[in-house]
Amino acid sequence: MRTPLVRVMVVALASLVVLCTGCPRPVGGVRLNREAQIYIKYNQIDKAQELLRESIDNDFENSASHYWMGWCYEQKGAMLKAIYEYELAVRFTPSMELAQVALVRALHRGGQQENSLQAARNFMESAEGATRDYMRIARIFWDEQMDEQAIVVCEAAARAVPDNGEPMLAVAEYYLRKGDTKKGVDYMIRAFKMAPNSALAKRLGEYGMKVDAPEPKLIQPMSPLEKEIHQLEN
Repeated sequence: MRTPLVRVMVVALASLVVLCTGCPRPVGGVRLNREAQIYIKYNQIDKAQELLRESIDNDFENSASHYWMGWCYEQKGAMLKAIYEYELAVRFTPSMELAQVALVRALHRGGQQENSLQAARNFMESAEGATRDYMRIARIFWDEQMDEQAIVVCEAAARAVPDNGEPMLAVAEYYLRKGDTKKGVDYMIRAFKMAPNSALAKRLGEYGMKVDAPEPKLIQPMSPLEKEIHQLEN
């Protein structure tokens, strides 16, 4: 059903089977995990779960095994069991992005919206990365129609990189598409305050907001003294 996505996920997690907790994993658990992923690739979920159970018995703290077990349960619609496994994966390896995203999604699909939002907040508290990484995660949530979770990620991105207006602009665009002009303009103003530019000033002007874009700074030529100091330092 999701064969192309599964193939990508198998490749992405291949190295995590061994390294997901920062130390070497027992060889038996690693082998069983990899074998289970092959069965998942061919949609043989029951057989994959048998191997994953054995892998978990062999090495309970293997986050990749718990992630894939959760994924299998999610395919079967057993959301509570999936959530339990994703929570274990996240507990043992908070840096495993796939497990973090899966947990937020599973809670949402299981009707636990508040818990899903809290899981998204917890994820952002433990996340470290550039704005593009946050925005990639936000787009995943928007694609899953998890709008509130996506906004949580954008807010975290704005806090992490306060001179980049992209996250707030993305939220502004979301509200404008929904027809909520007031919130859209509010977020656009926040984006402008974070990164003032003429394009945003012009867009705000379209909504009756008068703002002054900063003039570009001219680079002053170096004095003879500054040139000599610069040459010395380089």
